[in-house]
Amino acid sequence: MYILGIIAATLVFASSFLKISNIPLSGLMLILGFSILAFGFLPLVFYMKYTENKNKGYVPFYIIGFATTFLLTLSGLTNAMNFSWGLTISIVSVLMLYTLFLPLYSYYIHNASKNKITNFTVIIAIIVISSFLTFSTSNNINRSLLDAFAFVDESISVANANIVEMNKLLYNQVSDFPNNSRNKEMLKFAATLQQKTDSVILLTDSLRKELIKRSNGEKFTSEDIIFIKRKDNTEIPAEVLLAENGAFLLKMEINKLKNFILENTDEEENRIFIIRCLSTDDAKDMTWEQKKFEYMPVISVINELNTIRQQVNIAEHYTLEQIILPNLD
Repeated sequence: MYILGIIAATLVFASSFLKISNIPLSGLMLILGFSILAFGFLPLVFYMKYTENKNKGYVPFYIIGFATTFLLTLSGLTNAMNFSWGLTISIVSVLMLYTLFLPLYSYYIHNASKNKITNFTVIIAIIVISSFLTFSTSNNINRSLLDAFAFVDESISVANANIVEMNKLLYNQVSDFPNNSRNKEMLKFAATLQQKTDSVILLTDSLRKELIKRSNGEKFTSEDIIFIKRKDNTEIPAEVLLAENGAFLLKMEINKLKNFILENTDEEENRIFIIRCLSTDDAKDMTWEQKKFEYMPVISVINELNTIRQQVNIAEHYTLEQIILPNLD
């Protein structure tokens, strides 16, 4: 029994630290450890304690104790296997621990005349295990939150697609005007606007693809961010956007587009809108690049790139509708 307990505890705690570092097979080790703990060690422990103690008044204690610790380890097992109902088991087990088992165990310690130090050690061990499982549960919640970014990104992409279609219609309207001396400058402005806008969009798409590729590996071809494996990784965005100057290059392209539009309009209202829409201002104690991308997980950075793309499309739409078309005859 003791050997089984040592094996289970070693597997659980060792694999939990390995899993943080994304070491291969750490998940399998964690599942195996929780399985041994839940279905091997705990039933043996409570059966032996129950048969050793002849006082039948402790029967409810052993039943509640076994049910609580079994659910605690089962919650760890289901969270490790990413089961959707793992969170429910975790909540139930933690509630049982703090509302039933620990008060009952405290009463048991108070009335027991022997092994008080051992009993106290056991209760501390239970709290440590519950804390670890609560941490595991919080990681499961974090994964759900990270997955939610994918749905946000999808909504932004749909909005972007609609703006792009509207911009195409506006460009078609621009192209219908004759290329005479009066319209020549505005038509040239529209053509250059499209080129500079496309340059920013291509760069955001390139950075997005690079993030997905490095997160999932060279063989991964899908660009659907719901399938990204390392959504919470913060090192990859730091490499792509900061160390390799991806964010700085993006900032330069946005500034080129912004300055180009501002050079072609003197109206204060138009200038204010474009400056706000394409803002790349540094914060007081950090650059725009750091403010947007430093210490951010992959999934959040992909969302941010999509948002920047949306802002660029909106600026393009505004320029066509409010600056170019009103000045064409």
